[in-house]
Amino acid sequence: MLEVIKRDPVFTEFIMRSSIEMDVSFTWGSIRECISTKWQDKKIIGFIDSKVYESCDSWQALEQKHENLLLIPTNLVESKKQVDSLLACLERIESSGFSRRDDVLLAIGGGVLMDLVSLAANLYRRGVAVVKVPTTLLGFVDASIGIKTGVNFEGQRNRLGTYYLNYDVIYDQSLLITLNSQLVREGLGEIFKIAIIKSNALFIMLEESADKITDPEFFQTVEGAKIIGLSVQLMLEELHNNPTETNLKRCVDFGHSFSPLVEMQSISLPNMMPIPHGLAVGADCIITSIIAYNRGLLSIDALERINLLGQSIDFLPSHPIFHQDEIMWASLMDMSIHRGGAQNLPVPTSIGAYTFVQDLEFDEMKIAVSAFRENAKKCT
Repeated sequence: MLEVIKRDPVFTEFIMRSSIEMDVSFTWGSIRECISTKWQDKKIIGFIDSKVYESCDSWQALEQKHENLLLIPTNLVESKKQVDSLLACLERIESSGFSRRDDVLLAIGGGVLMDLVSLAANLYRRGVAVVKVPTTLLGFVDASIGIKTGVNFEGQRNRLGTYYLNYDVIYDQSLLITLNSQLVREGLGEIFKIAIIKSNALFIMLEESADKITDPEFFQTVEGAKIIGLSVQLMLEELHNNPTETNLKRCVDFGHSFSPLVEMQSISLPNMMPIPHGLAVGADCIITSIIAYNRGLLSIDALERINLLGQSIDFLPSHPIFHQDEIMWASLMDMSIHRGGAQNLPVPTSIGAYTFVQDLEFDEMKIAVSAFRENAKKCT
């Protein structure tokens, strides 16, 4: 059940109740205000992204004002999302004397930090509550929403993890001002994904703001907040009835078939620029849309709209890893195992509608990837 508890046109709040029968609240507000007023009498342990912590003196001022507040600046990146980082996080929680019921555990940062701290929360004393406070656009519309936790293992993204519902989310729009355009583009990959597969209305909102959506200042505006809010709602609509992926045919897997190994291999291969998660997802969305068009499932007009918006965001089609078709095919094969032995490849049939493909062949994917690369040349 997804319950809308306030119908403000921008700052809509949701309650998600899953089949596991736990409520998760997603609210707009100020994390600093929560710390200084709502939790003034509680012990608070907060893992906070180092750049966010250093961006504003108010964090240090809060620490001085709140005698039971411990903020731990944390510099986590995808390549460090490993078991040893998880253990280090658990050691800090244990050494703080954190109580199971009465204290507040915060994860203030991007998706990597929220995933890791959420896994630590799930493991510590068999589970303590965590409050996620996303500081990146990707974190707002993706990592903060799902009940998945995880760390990377043996070169595979999020290979170790759990499903964990004992959390709430605070959306503090002011934290997005710390972003640069690169980080905004990463978040736009997931927004681009959910718009193509579920909402022509959201896609139109992105098109109408295409000249400014990569500017961090845009997401301080009402229009930017509307895009975030609708993206969150669309994602929750897909997740709340299928929290632990009992149904392996999921439209939110759009953009996540060829991209997982693209992302991980770009990190591990020598002399190669890493491709962040959101940009890999956006590239995957365009490649999959080309596959749909080549199969006669998607119109040329819809594909051109997708390509045009994708160009304004730039999902790195000229990156050398998109010449390594075997990596993308291996990713699909690995995801097929994860999906119960079926490809379950979501493809758009129009902007806002979809179907699933089960019989994609290597050469068909190769043609689509080539078209993705060629499209980049047309833009230069």
